[in-house]
Amino acid sequence: MNFASVVFLFTGILGFILISFVLGKKPSRTSNAFILLLLAVSYYSITYGIELALTDPELILLMIRIEYFGIVFIPPLWLIFVLTYTRHRDVLNFPVYVLFFTIPVVTLITVNSGYLIPLLYQSVNFVRYGDLLLLSISPGLVYLLSALYFILAFISGILILSDFLPGTHGLIKKQVTIIIYGAIITLAAYIAYIFILGPYYHIDISPLAFLSVSVITFWALFRYRLFSLTPVAYDLVFNAIPSGVLIVDNYGYVIGANDSADKFLRCNVQDDSGKVLSEYCSKWPEFDGYINGLLKDVPVSSEEEIVFQYDDFRKTVNIQTTPLKDRYGHNEGLIIILLDVTERRNAEATLRKSEERFRNLFLQSPVAYQSLNSDGKIIEINPEWSSILGYNREEVLGKSLACFFSERTRHHFRDYFRAFSGEDLIYRELELVHKGGQLVTVIISGRIQRDPEGNFVRTHCILYDITERKKSEESLYQANKKLNLLSGITRHDILNQLTILKGYQDLSREHLSNTADPDSLLIKYLDKESNAAEIIHQQIKFTEDYQDIGIQSPRWQNVKIIFSRSVQYINSNGVSILVDVGNIEIYADPLLEKVFYNLVENALHYGEKLTYISLSLKTEDDCLILILEDDGIGIPEKEKENIFNRRYFRNTGLGMFLSREILSITGIEIKETGIPGEGARFEIIVPKGTYRLEADN
Repeated sequence: MNFASVVFLFTGILGFILISFVLGKKPSRTSNAFILLLLAVSYYSITYGIELALTDPELILLMIRIEYFGIVFIPPLWLIFVLTYTRHRDVLNFPVYVLFFTIPVVTLITVNSGYLIPLLYQSVNFVRYGDLLLLSISPGLVYLLSALYFILAFISGILILSDFLPGTHGLIKKQVTIIIYGAIITLAAYIAYIFILGPYYHIDISPLAFLSVSVITFWALFRYRLFSLTPVAYDLVFNAIPSGVLIVDNYGYVIGANDSADKFLRCNVQDDSGKVLSEYCSKWPEFDGYINGLLKDVPVSSEEEIVFQYDDFRKTVNIQTTPLKDRYGHNEGLIIILLDVTERRNAEATLRKSEERFRNLFLQSPVAYQSLNSDGKIIEINPEWSSILGYNREEVLGKSLACFFSERTRHHFRDYFRAFSGEDLIYRELELVHKGGQLVTVIISGRIQRDPEGNFVRTHCILYDITERKKSEESLYQANKKLNLLSGITRHDILNQLTILKGYQDLSREHLSNTADPDSLLIKYLDKESNAAEIIHQQIKFTEDYQDIGIQSPRWQNVKIIFSRSVQYINSNGVSILVDVGNIEIYADPLLEKVFYNLVENALHYGEKLTYISLSLKTEDDCLILILEDDGIGIPEKEKENIFNRRYFRNTGLGMFLSREILSITGIEIKETGIPGEGARFEIIVPKGTYRLEADN
């Protein structure tokens, strides 16, 4: 191993390291072509380094044959790389590949054939320089043809890159410059090898030139993103722009256009440029007049929208113009950008109509609207809000809604708004103050608008003025209260008289019993009077229960708790009372407890043979069904409806009638569905919206 062989081996190894770096980049056609070129150069450099380390002539000749598998492919791979890099890969078809690789293949066949080797080397000798044994040859026809191909290939690649260079910019221009310099260094080294130093007895310095190129390429990889940022075909970009682009000179002649411009003007400007603009715009004279008007003066940047209409074809086009200047700042014409804004303008018109429609709805709505910010301050109201409270819009914007609460409820505002912000909705009765000082009762219903990240944006609330309704409810409540008072007094007086009546009946019965010969007919009449008095007493007591129905507002009630409370003081006489309804709540009159009491008390009183009473539930068609059943004697089929209609079946009519009335206040139904002889079964049907789990509260 000598110094020269070490240098060439190092050059080849450096080439393989560079290949690994390029492979680490995102693969592209350009980098693939460069990798193949670098592979051939590195292969040649390593095998040549091995040749220089050998001292046996036979082994040297064998290594030369091996070297040629790298040498001959450098020129065609260089051309492929250049054409790929400069975006001329469309010329790389099969005939071109055959042309590129014909001489390399012929050279390989010649070097590996004993009969044809004189075409490559006319004579072969060895010369010793120090510890180097060097080959001295007389070149043959194939050798000279291969050398000429190498020179012409590199010159052609340099010319293609030089022609490509003026159209590049920025990093791409610097990349192209670096590649050209690298190719010139390699070409100069090869020419020096052929025409100055040999080829008879010298060392080939081309691989050393490749070493310098490799170092430059390493630097370009990191400094100018070589093979990460590849050149763009600007004509493709020009035609790929979705907007129409026209370029005209100062006299109105069209210099160039892209595909989109052809579609706008409905003609082929690209392939037929060079005419005045009016020849392409005969169907759009407004556009031609606008551009010619700009060209009469010094061209300036401008923007205009012009409608292009031809037969049924109609478009609104946004036209943007920019002066075209040369490197000295002289005006050369105009760059015209055509952008179809038809859909945008139609959408804007539709949006304006929609906004106007909703604005009118907002202003003319019979429902009051308000919007608050995250601090509870008013940021928007509509006229109906002003109508309810008497303030105009300017008087309330920016003020806290708490300013309009009554004195006795104002301290609740913070708690109300905090709860609203946490739950994102509100439905509450509020007491506000009119500008004139009178109290206004409203129901506020609203939701919170949030952005996609969940941040508070604003509230949307509507207010219903229920002041008159509240007054009517208060009046009705007072009237009912007076009627209940009168009813109570009347009922008390009647019960007092019934007590007196029953006392005299008892005295009459006692007197008759002490008579020697009592009148049997009189005793019979007296018994009937007592029965009638008892019925009157029960009916009067019924009115005491009935008058309380609907007096208090319905409320959400836990079924399990209410049922357990209703039966806690009932003597069940050993009958099991079971409840399995979970934590369900129903919206019912506060007398719900009376309903359960009546049902259980009747079952115990008339069930005779029953051993259990159970309350369970099921859902069906969005309804909740509470099922209260027992294993008693049941109810005859013909009496199932009579028990709810104040028709007596074993003295149960009034209690069951009362139960149905209590449930009907909130739309709840009850019916008997048991099998006679097997037990009674009452189904309480609760409609959707009037039941919920307690956790939903």
